Amino acid sequence: QRWEPDWLVRGKRIDLDQVEKVGTAYTGVLEFKGVPILAAPILSFPLSDERKSGFLPPSAGVDSTNGFEVKAPYYFNLAPNYDLTLTPTLMAKRGVELEGLFRYLQPSYTGAAKLALMPSDRLRDETRWFYSHQHVQGLSTPIGGIRLNLNLNHVSDDAYWKDFDRFNSESRWSRLLPSSASLSWSRGHWGVGVGAATYQTLQDPASFITPPYDQLPFVKLGYGRGDLELFGLSDWEFQFGSAGARFRRSFTNPAGTRVVNEGDRLVGVTTLTRRWQAPGWFVQPRAKLNVAQYRFDNSAGTQQTRSRAIPTLSVDSGLIFERDASMFGRGFTQTLEPRAFFTYTPFRDQSALPNFDSAALDFNMMSMFYDDIYSGNDRVADLKAMALGLSSRLIDDRDGAEIVRVGLAQRYYFDDIEVTLPGRSVIPKGLSDMLLAARVQWTRDWSLDTNIQFNHETRESSRKTIGMRYTPGDYRVLSLAYRVQRNVSEQVDIGWQWPLSNLLGSLPERVNGKAFGPGQWYSVGRVNYGVTDKKPLEIIAGFEYDAGCWLGRVVLERRQT
Repeated sequence: QRWEPDWLVRGKRIDLDQVEKVGTAYTGVLEFKGVPILAAPILSFPLSDERKSGFLPPSAGVDSTNGFEVKAPYYFNLAPNYDLTLTPTLMAKRGVELEGLFRYLQPSYTGAAKLALMPSDRLRDETRWFYSHQHVQGLSTPIGGIRLNLNLNHVSDDAYWKDFDRFNSESRWSRLLPSSASLSWSRGHWGVGVGAATYQTLQDPASFITPPYDQLPFVKLGYGRGDLELFGLSDWEFQFGSAGARFRRSFTNPAGTRVVNEGDRLVGVTTLTRRWQAPGWFVQPRAKLNVAQYRFDNSAGTQQTRSRAIPTLSVDSGLIFERDASMFGRGFTQTLEPRAFFTYTPFRDQSALPNFDSAALDFNMMSMFYDDIYSGNDRVADLKAMALGLSSRLIDDRDGAEIVRVGLAQRYYFDDIEVTLPGRSVIPKGLSDMLLAARVQWTRDWSLDTNIQFNHETRESSRKTIGMRYTPGDYRVLSLAYRVQRNVSEQVDIGWQWPLSNLLGSLPERVNGKAFGPGQWYSVGRVNYGVTDKKPLEIIAGFEYDAGCWLGRVVLERRQT
């Protein structure tokens, strides 16, 4: 299919080099829909889809803070395996920013480095900058494989996340910029790693974040194998992991007091596991020993050394029943899958130990069948509990697709959990909240997901999420979600991607595996509404026109900072 060109290059003389696949126009003029938009003594343009240095499509926008904003990126095709993109940006209220992105690829390493610099921000009266560099390199040697990982991120000031769209997430994690460097070696069953990890915490007077600890440095040692023979049985899995680190953080709290915390920790975790299984059942016992030694300054400023060793025993087990079923003229396999998980960890007083990296695990179907309620290594819960679950699936006999999955699970604590995080209370013995989950995808187009956390004492749900998704074809997606966390938040989230040229009818065939050809309009958007706040928390709406040889996009965004 031939389309009338919207772009046209004119010149007194035009040379077409079919070897280099480059055209050159002398005294050239670039026209768009008959309107001259660029003139130069020499204009070059590609004759194929291969990469070539030159300007990329510009973009423009309006922001209530930055004012009118326009970007004009220029691409440098330096070599087949590395390139550079420079993007000058004019912000009417702030000034000029220059951003550079350098990418490289070699057989043994790859990476990208980005630097953005605004020498003079008129709104803040200071220099603003952002730097990011990711690098991964592997090397095979006679003594084993060596791997280098770099992840560096830093910005000029605490307010950077508010002012620039590189940080457009409302999540608190957008204000924690991780940087790390590590060098690891592995051979056979062994692995060793050394490195350092730090965080830049972007503080906001209205929402203070206690910074996480930096690890300067850390050393790790690991050994694992799954083919051990013990007690006359094969296929035992043995894992050992050890890590030593120097932890440190310093910050000024909201009261204006300078706080410095530091300490050393050496931890070793050993596990021994074996799985017995056959069609219809499995049993998997596991033994774990968590040993740690600390050196830290107490509240009186005196250095202390503490150690602890905590064993854990757990057994995971399950049954799988199947039967043939039919519904609405379709054949299915229906399963019934009860599961029981028992864990026992004795109490060890850890209240005098520092907490460098432990946090509460999210309460969900996965963590329900785990032997701890905390992540990290500084708090090991004295968990004596039995978790029971029941799930059922409906599997289509035609293609093996899972049509329906429903499940529920609940944990019973045989005793109080006295090991707590700072500021948290003891978890009493008895029943935990009940989890209920369901997913239905009766057809390819429609899906429904529901997750509910139900408190049996209050007879109310603590958390629930109900989501629907409609995907009738390419570029056609509608989603709706309702999320509630009692006494915290209540939100409705609506998202869509939909062609506007033919709202309900059929679309033309896709062209070259891409979109649907020229003359098509598309829309994309998301609305996140806070029911408790009675206002939208985030609104994004975009429109795109595909002319075949060019795209036009308009995006409107409103968000809280």
